[in-house]
Amino acid sequence: MENDKLDIAWRSRALVIIGAIVANASSQIVERLVAEIKPDAMRDLKSIWELIIHCVHEGAAPNRQMLLVIAQREGLNGTEALLDQAVKQWFESGISLEELPAVIGDMIDLAYRLYLADVGRSIINRVQNLTYAPGEIMSDVFKRFQSLAALTADPQPLDAILDELSVYTNESKFIPTGFAQLDQVLNGGLGRGKLCVIGGRPGMMKTSWALELAARVATKGYKVLFFSLEMTKDEIVRWLIRSWAGLPATPWTLDCKDSKVNGVLPLLRAMGSKLLIDDVVPRSSDEIVAVASAYQPDLVIIDYVELLSDVGEDVSGHMRDVIVRTYRKLRVMAKNTGCVMVVLSQFNRQVEMLSNHVPQLSHFMWGGEADADVALGMYYPARLVRAGLSLAWPPFVEKDGNGYPRLDRVYVLVLKNRSGTPAVIPFGVTKEGLRIDDLERPATF
Repeated sequence: MENDKLDIAWRSRALVIIGAIVANASSQIVERLVAEIKPDAMRDLKSIWELIIHCVHEGAAPNRQMLLVIAQREGLNGTEALLDQAVKQWFESGISLEELPAVIGDMIDLAYRLYLADVGRSIINRVQNLTYAPGEIMSDVFKRFQSLAALTADPQPLDAILDELSVYTNESKFIPTGFAQLDQVLNGGLGRGKLCVIGGRPGMMKTSWALELAARVATKGYKVLFFSLEMTKDEIVRWLIRSWAGLPATPWTLDCKDSKVNGVLPLLRAMGSKLLIDDVVPRSSDEIVAVASAYQPDLVIIDYVELLSDVGEDVSGHMRDVIVRTYRKLRVMAKNTGCVMVVLSQFNRQVEMLSNHVPQLSHFMWGGEADADVALGMYYPARLVRAGLSLAWPPFVEKDGNGYPRLDRVYVLVLKNRSGTPAVIPFGVTKEGLRIDDLERPATF
């Protein structure tokens, strides 16, 4: 029994070593991993593990080239496939279900202790997608994973940071939104590792704009994870089809023989697996972080923060504190993974006390704007006109020939912009009120 535990412990460390090499970890880190292997744990194992054993016996840390050689010997296509196969073999080694959460937790702990966050995420992602890891026990693993997610990397000397900056391009630091004028105002798009909050009163097209953002980013080849806490996956797909096909919001049924529907289906299918939709409710902020960490998206969108279970279930009377902690947790996740975190939120009713209903930063219902790198506010005059309101329309609102606000416009107010200046960007809206598109130029406050 003791030998079996040694065998499992060795396989766990070997898996981290393989993951580290696949992730191009430094030779010093790999050597530290190898040094932790005790002599009595060295034994001849089959297949993939033999290379690691041989390197340990020879006193040399394995490297990426060695893994490529063993991958070719196994008939696998590259080191990533080798890691997948290693995970599979690890599960086939006879580990019991009772031991699995603790052992995987120790394995991820080792990865994080050696500042290999990407290795921990990679292993968790592969574990999650294998039939060898029963789903009912994975929640314990996710909790362990989340408890380690805030670990930061080693401090870097200034010259190393300057070397990294010298090879960065604008494209590598930002993810374009697909809206030309917004990207111009944001100096390239939404910054990786940053938090963006989008606020608005009900009916101001927050969700419509966020879904259009998700589709445009996914079309560019970036992976997008959309957490919908209000709409179902079916509703989102129908919205995308109707929006892109220029169809009205009703009737709800779709005619698959409609030429407009058939015209947009290839465009939506072209996104492939780049747009992931999660409509599981309830969802807590910890679950959001765990799922997002496992799938490693470029862009995460949460619609919307007040519907998170740990926010909505708070009975302490300190809702603002809960929301602020949630935003900070999401921002840490974005920073650690390099994704863009976009969070939708409600504006409070104070905005309706203003003569023009134009939102400001102070109108975010429970805060969060202080932690955001970019804060956007939605302003849709058609919603206000249809509600029978006669307002002192702000100068940026475009008027029709009769002096009334154009109903085919929605405005995104850039209220906070750490990479540029505030602005108001007008967008066109189809007569059905679904599709949002670029206009020619941004307006100013």
